[in-house]
Amino acid sequence: MGRTNLLDAVAGKPGIATRGSLRLRLAAHDVAPGTPLIVSIRPQEIALVVPERGAPAGANILAGTVQRTSYLGDAVDYQVRIDGSDVVLRVTLPPPARFGAGDAVTLAVAPEACVPLTGFDDGGAAAVTR
Repeated sequence: MGRTNLLDAVAGKPGIATRGSLRLRLAAHDVAPGTPLIVSIRPQEIALVVPERGAPAGANILAGTVQRTSYLGDAVDYQVRIDGSDVVLRVTLPPPARFGAGDAVTLAVAPEACVPLTGFDDGGAAAVTR
């Protein structure tokens, strides 16, 4: 499967997943409201929005704070806590590192990158990266 962010959530209106106050538009619209699910988001599918470019149209926009930055040679790995939630997302971008711990950032995630996974009986994933 590779590295991915996994978030426990509940299906809301068609095409929407909720986790507390966090709302994400999803790739699929066929999950019944109230269904527990896990939303998978690959770190490389998350963009850090910079003012000069803005966010892509239709993207999920999430404000957060960088908790950690790691240089991996061919990539920079950011761990970003989403404001108002317990969710920490890993974001992988090409170097150079543009943000450090404590920096406020805005993330953009296309609905197509938010893949709902259903049918789990083990209590889910909480909010982890695997």
